[in-house]
Parts: sequence; C-alpha cells; structure tokens
Amino acid sequence: MANNNSVIRPGPALIEAAQSTLASKRRSLGVFPYQWRIPGPNSKNFLPSASAVLPAIGSSVTLNLGTVPEGMRVTLLGVVFQFEGDGFLDGSGNLLYTLRVVESGGNRNVEFLTSVSTRMGSTQQPYPILGRLEFQSLNKLELVVRNVGVVVGSDQFVFGKLSGFLYPNSEASA
Repeated sequence: MANNNSVIRPGPALIEAAQSTLASKRRSLGVFPYQWRIPGPNSKNFLPSASAVLPAIGSSVTLNLGTVPEGMRVTLLGVVFQFEGDGFLDGSGNLLYTLRVVESGGNRNVEFLTSVSTRMGSTQQPYPILGRLEFQSLNKLELVVRNVGVVVGSDQFVFGKLSGFLYPNSEASA
C-alpha cells in the first residue's frame, strides 16, 4: 500500500507547494491594495461613540471619539452626527459638526467633514464614507459641535459615532 503523504523538501518545491494557498482570494482580503476598504484577517472593529448636552448658543462641545492604538491604523467606513431634541432644522447652519484629528503636530479638520450643517447617519445606519479615509497610530479623533443658533432647552443632546476597523501598520501599503 502506497503512502500519499510525501515530504516537501525546503527550496523551490516548498514555495511552489505553498503558492496556491498563499494566492487564494480569501488570503488576499485585507492586503494591499484592499486593506483600507475590506477588513483583513488581523483587523478589529472600531466603533467609538460619545454624547453631550447641547452647549449654549455661541459655544461648542468636543466629543472624544477615541485614540488609534499604537501600531495600528483606522479605516473609517461611516459616521453618525446626531442631534436629539427640539429646535434644530437640518441645513439651517444653527449646528455645525466638525470631525477633528489631534496629532503630535497639532489639530486638523477632516476634509469633507468640516462645518457639516445636517445630521448624518443614524445609530442603525451610519452615513457611509466613500473612498479612503484612514488615521494613523496615536491620532485622537474628536467631534466638535458648535451651537450657532439653537435655543437650549431640556432633553437636548448631540451624539457622534465612528464606524470602521483597526488593522496593523505592518499590513499598510503606505
């Protein structure tokens, strides 16, 4: 009776034997150039959220949405900018939402998510981010909500949430 188990010797034969496994589509998920859009095998969910009472007219409140852990990156797939209560009309400009990144070199506003005058997304369905939006290790993410003209009453608050995933810097393309 012949034994079908054979020993593959180190060298070119070992590489050839492993290529079919290493080149599979499942293995390529989360690897350049797709790691920024599709969570790879070493990724983890990133779902920070925060809320605060609506600030007085002319002032703002900063919601801390978390810090990217050392050695990791975050790919942002969706956002939620919400106001709960009475007195705000979407698009009026009375509330302005700005996603901000605090880096070692200072603060910067995230392009296209600066001075947003409408609610975006919901807790059931975040507003999708189309394209590539990544943050580096140790970046702190904040949502700044400025009250330009909403009269403060009872039971009014603002809420922010990010939806995305973390993945190791070692799997990044650039």
